[in-house]
Amino acid sequence: MGKKKSAPVKKASSTSYAGRAFEPAPDENKSGGGGALQLSHVLIAALFLAAGILTPPLINWWQSTAAASSRSDGGGDSSAVLNSSADGRVLTEDTGSASSGSLPIRTPCSEENLANFIHDHIAIGMHIVCFSCDADDGDDCVGLTYKYYRNMYTTFQGSVDAGAEAKSSLSALKQSLVDSLSLPLPGPLQQPYALFTPRGERLVGALDELSEEDEEETIASLIKSEMVIIMEGGSWTWPGVRIGFTRTIDLYSIMPGPPGTRLGGEEKKRTAEIETLSLKPLVVSVKGFIEPDECDYIQEEAGPHMRYSGVSLMDKDKGRPASDWRTSQSTFLHATNDTPVLYEIEQRTASLTRIPRQNQEDTQVLRYGHSEKYDAHHDFFNPELYQSSPGTLELIENGRRNRQATVFWYLSDVAKGGETVFPRFGGAPQPHDFKDCTKGLRVRPEKGKVIIFYDLLPNGKMDDLSLHGGCPVIDGVKWAANKWVWNAEMQYVNDVE
Repeated sequence: MGKKKSAPVKKASSTSYAGRAFEPAPDENKSGGGGALQLSHVLIAALFLAAGILTPPLINWWQSTAAASSRSDGGGDSSAVLNSSADGRVLTEDTGSASSGSLPIRTPCSEENLANFIHDHIAIGMHIVCFSCDADDGDDCVGLTYKYYRNMYTTFQGSVDAGAEAKSSLSALKQSLVDSLSLPLPGPLQQPYALFTPRGERLVGALDELSEEDEEETIASLIKSEMVIIMEGGSWTWPGVRIGFTRTIDLYSIMPGPPGTRLGGEEKKRTAEIETLSLKPLVVSVKGFIEPDECDYIQEEAGPHMRYSGVSLMDKDKGRPASDWRTSQSTFLHATNDTPVLYEIEQRTASLTRIPRQNQEDTQVLRYGHSEKYDAHHDFFNPELYQSSPGTLELIENGRRNRQATVFWYLSDVAKGGETVFPRFGGAPQPHDFKDCTKGLRVRPEKGKVIIFYDLLPNGKMDDLSLHGGCPVIDGVKWAANKWVWNAEMQYVNDVE
């Protein structure tokens, strides 16, 4: 029963755009034995040059040897921490072999790295694939083999020899993945699946139309990445793994969106820590996302425009006042050239979720005074419940498009009450009383805290367990804001120069 904004409907493309990532540069300030070795290479090269025998093969050998010695002798670290888990395991990337072009960083399918994705239960709609090449006597890649973990679960694993055709044909490789993992085919109610790096960088989707050259580069990217994550619903979801699991991610390093999407520069290096609060439904908390002064700014901008909130009424609720369920005040803030803070947060949200900014709604700001609340509800739109609302059905394309995730920011501390409650935490049954705040997972509002809860499963289907509500405020005032992020491009946010 989420509030539906009035906005023109823009037909979304069946393909979204690949994210872009910075590759970490070697640390030139590190000391070690590499400096002396590099000096010797210069002297040798000078002798070869004087003799007229410095040929291209020698140049290539010299460069590769220098790079290898730099990595092994302290000139650079060949692995970089990406994610850290609660028990100390880390996801490492082979940055030493990173390409200077657009190929992704290699993430080996080691036990340590797999531990950052393998779940203790079935994670419906997300899969791990580990690619490797079948080499001939000359070490040339002549075929493609992959191992998979279906639904990120150890019991559902297998190996597939995709053969030589998959090495050169993306369509052949996609068909092999569809067959081995039983991937759903795109359709009127199904978004196309997509392949991502473990960092959430989109590599290719089921319906992407690529040139022959781009196909070759995409296959090379998959092989180079080694570990690849498949999301059946086509949008990235941070794998929960288990309650208490934490990972640290880079913000701004990956900015999903169409060609030309602005990337964060050196001045925007930033990390955030994600901790799993719940697996059913998938709820994570985020530290390091929003600053206290940004919380204050949003309150100041929204204050003069706050009005009592409305809701999108289901067929069965036509004619009832919104206050039957929701008594808070709210407004929407639209990012423009005059509100750079809002635009910056939208960019940050895109990087956090690894879902393009074009998929976001405007920022909704909420104010809950004494005793004000919002009874348990879903943020997605169930098409079966809006059959008498043609505008809603058009907006969601009868269910193919929907809200994928809710990014929720707490803008103030609350002395008592005001928790966000998830009554179906752990797979609990549907509650009889949607006003009850005594059962389930309760997240206390604290200024600067952020949570993400996923309204859709990774396969793109609605997650009924994502039922949630805002508990009555007992002491204080609760300010909050949220971004609804869709599984397709929408026409809410505009380009900002």
